[in-house]
This record gives sequence, C-alpha cells and structure tokens, in this order.
Amino acid sequence: MAAQESIFAGLIPTVADITNNLPSLQFESALTDGEKPLLVLRARSHALTVCACAQAAYLVAILNEARQLVVELQTPVSRHSRSSRLLHQAPPRNPVRVGIIGGGRLGGQLAQALLTYGDVEPHEMVISTRRPEILVKLEEQGVTCLYDNRRVAASCDVLFLCCLPSQLNVVAEDIKGRIAAHCTVYSFVIGVPLPRFKQIFRFSNVLKPELSWRDDGQASWDVSKDVCSCLEDSRVASLTCPLPPQPDECLIRTGEKWAELAVYIFLNMCSDLQLSWEQSLDLANTVILGQTSTHPAAAAFSTENFTKNIANPAAPFPRFDLSLVTENDTPLTRCLKENQGVRNLFCKKYVSIFDKFYYWKGIKQVKQKKQ
Repeated sequence: MAAQESIFAGLIPTVADITNNLPSLQFESALTDGEKPLLVLRARSHALTVCACAQAAYLVAILNEARQLVVELQTPVSRHSRSSRLLHQAPPRNPVRVGIIGGGRLGGQLAQALLTYGDVEPHEMVISTRRPEILVKLEEQGVTCLYDNRRVAASCDVLFLCCLPSQLNVVAEDIKGRIAAHCTVYSFVIGVPLPRFKQIFRFSNVLKPELSWRDDGQASWDVSKDVCSCLEDSRVASLTCPLPPQPDECLIRTGEKWAELAVYIFLNMCSDLQLSWEQSLDLANTVILGQTSTHPAAAAFSTENFTKNIANPAAPFPRFDLSLVTENDTPLTRCLKENQGVRNLFCKKYVSIFDKFYYWKGIKQVKQKKQ
C-alpha cells in the first residue's frame, strides 16, 4: 500500500498560485501615469532602511565579537587532555545590551536585523514602544517589549532611537540624565541636527548616520524583500558598506565619517573594558580589519591614526567625544579616505558579517534535509 501511494504521489500535480506575480495585482498597476515617477521614492525609502539596519547590525556585531574575544582571553583554559578540553565549559557571554526606543516599521526591522546579524540574543534586547502589543513576533522570540523609555535607556550599552521627530522632546524628557556614561546613542531621528540633539538630551556620545541616495534617475532597487532577506545577498550587503571599494556603484552613501565613528565607538568600549592602548589597537585590527597573528596584513590601524602621544602604554586610550569626531577631521579621517588597503579590509570584514549568517543558515538547511 505504501509503495502504491509513493507511485501515485508523483502523478498528482502540485497546486500553484496563479495570482503570484500577476501584473494586475502589483502595487504599480493602481498608479496613474502621473504617479509612477514617484515610485523612486518607494525604492529610496526601502534602500535607506536596508542600509541603516545593516550598518547598525554591523556595529553591534563587531562590538559583540570584541567583547567575546576579551572574555575568552581572560577565561583560564584547562590544560588537561584533548577530550577534557572539548568538554570544557564554553566561556560566558559578555554581550552588548541593546535598547530600542520606537517599535514602528523601522524599529521592528532593526530589531530583526540585530537578532539575525548582530549576534544579539533575544533576552539581550529591550524595546520600548507606545504599542508593545504589535510586536508579538519579537515577544515570541524572547525580546522584552514594553512602554518604559527610562528603563530601556538606563539598562543598555547601545541605545537606538527610532521615534518620530515630533516625539523626540517627549523621549528626551523621559531619558535625560538616565543614559549611562558609557552608552552610545544611535539616532535614526531625521531633521534634528546634532547640536540640537546634544542640547535636548545633554549627551554627546551620539552617532547620527547621514544617509544619501544617488538620485541620477537610473538607480534601481528591489523592494519586494524585507531587510534581512535583502542582506542575504552579499552584493546588497556590500552596497551598504560605508567604505565600498567602488563608491561610484553605491546607491546609498554614508561616507567615511560613519566608519570613523564606528572605530571610535569600538575604542571607547575597549577603554571601558580596561584594555591598554596596545591591546585595543590589536583588537581593532583583528575584529574590524579581520587580521590574525598568522595572517598579518600590510594595511593596519596604527597609534598615529588616533593620537600623537601615548604617555603610558599600559593605560587605555582616552575616551573620544563622538560629537567632536562628527564635527571635525581627525588623524583617522585621512587614513580611511586615502588608505585603500584599510578600506578593502574594512569592506571585506563588513560583508563577512552577513555572509557568516548565510553560511550557517545553509548548513542548518542541509542538516534538516538529511534528517
């Protein structure tokens, strides 16, 4: 009987959705000739969202990678037999605690990108939104979703602001004075210049990405996929890199300043972990540029890229004021603009953050098929 069923199973036609990709049911079909030129705004919005989420996920991913490397270096390893080393308990996590204020379209997609590519576990993320009930999927994954801006601001290492400009003053009143000194505020709020932001929050450790779209009338962007699905394509991931090898091909641009700020945020975290300037520099070259002791590269960050004098080599780097970095050129500015070797290594490591997930996803799919 089972054999007969398997024979007939191959004869039964599969049912296909005949409405799939039907032109008359597509979004564009309802537009008038006068409205169709505005479709570029839809592509622009989608591309900017993908880029913003990708860069945020990259930043958190390298911070998490560095923190874990520090934990592994500080955790004593058993020197017994090979079998006991394999069975040795893995070192504990010391993750970046992530907070998001604003759970709308951008906040929700950012959260998924961080969980997928930023090496963030659900219990390491807290989201504050006026309507936490709409984030059911994130709650089911284990993310804490509530409406308490003060709690989120006081409990995270990186705070993402995804609220509307009209809500910014209310949010500022809630969290002003509650943000930890070591915290980095990553603001997606548009239309609010950095000096104004510093004034209302009384906080200067802020990264505010400045995204631009190449508006030449020939740019095209696939808007049919969500953010995480877009970033599975390494070509799309490379287009979101702030230091692309071929800038002229990029539809979205943030420039060297975003990469510069990311490096300084990395070094500030190293100082918070009480690493010496030499340890911090080695860690930056390892994590940001993908260098190893067995495969050193000719291009690397050096002390001169950050400071002229180091009085005590065993001391940490001084903390860098992100607002001053944003408003002024630094020694690192020239390096990121002119050193093509550093740019290439930066971009390679940037794209690998997203390729790594796709690689493991493929392995899991193969294992499931074998089972």
